[in-house]
Amino acid sequence: MRFSSIVAVALLVMMAGAVAADQPYNQYSDVPPGTQPGTPPAGNPNQAGTTEALQFWNDRASFEAAFPGLPTEDFSATLVPPGGVEACDPPFNSSTNNACFAPGGILPGLEVNVNMVTGSGLLVVLGTGFLGNTNVLAGPNSFGDDMVLNFNPAVRAAGLDFVNPGTPGNVYNVTIYGPGGPLDTTTVTDGPEGTFWGVDSDDVGGITSIVFEAFGSEAHAELAALVIFGGEPVPVELQSFDVE
Repeated sequence: MRFSSIVAVALLVMMAGAVAADQPYNQYSDVPPGTQPGTPPAGNPNQAGTTEALQFWNDRASFEAAFPGLPTEDFSATLVPPGGVEACDPPFNSSTNNACFAPGGILPGLEVNVNMVTGSGLLVVLGTGFLGNTNVLAGPNSFGDDMVLNFNPAVRAAGLDFVNPGTPGNVYNVTIYGPGGPLDTTTVTDGPEGTFWGVDSDDVGGITSIVFEAFGSEAHAELAALVIFGGEPVPVELQSFDVE
């Protein structure tokens, strides 16, 4: 069920500060501000490690030490004020011109997009403090849709704080793509203040997209903060041939 903006306003007046245990909302633009996050799971279930072409990271400091100087998109140039929420048409990139971002408000090379699954296909920005969040958050407005990060040009490495400020503790499939298609799939669990997840690729051509796919539950409400990305992909090795 989707609520009209009039109903959403009524909810803000009648329900601010009161949240049912099974969060009865389908999208962030319906949630009363100041909702308290749920209890995160104990520990960090996200594992660092490697595959043939990829290395995964669960610690931002270690990631930044391995890839120093990469730019970080913190979404602070949003037009959404602290404590506010705004749903907008996708995508969010350096050319976006809507109520969420003005042109140039997103770093060049990064695009935040959405795969519409069971929701509206809109993106959302949560201003700092809307749900107790300390950073500006961006991602799918509807809890049934999936978040996509695109990189143009392709990058060697990328990472983010993977956030669910309302109902944390959900597991997602994460598929990493290169120019030739999918490189690998892993999992990540969201957190109320953000679970850091990062990846770098030794695959020729680098990383072009990352898709965070929920398992069909409307409680999955993934958002991104502090997206770090960049680095030159591993070049194609020159091959030598013997001429007979």
